[in-house]
Amino acid sequence: MIYEMRTYTFHQGKLPAYLDLARNVGRPVRGQNYGTNHGYWTSEFGSLNQIWHLWSYPSLDERKRLQGNLGRMSVGRRSMWPMCGR
Repeated sequence: MIYEMRTYTFHQGKLPAYLDLARNVGRPVRGQNYGTNHGYWTSEFGSLNQIWHLWSYPSLDERKRLQGNLGRMSVGRRSMWPMCGR
């Protein structure tokens, strides 16, 4: 089992749009089919405009395979990232 903690930093004011897209587009597309999501976190003080999310995969090889499959899905690339303004 491996864990991957991702940190994304956004321009001021863009975090709410990302959270909305993650909730309404990203999570429904991914489900738990491309790694297991253990949570999303933001801060109220300190490092603002950041989000952290934690994923787990059975192995590094499985992570590579699942990420490759996810990257080939046009719905995620077309509907989520361009709207974030990262």
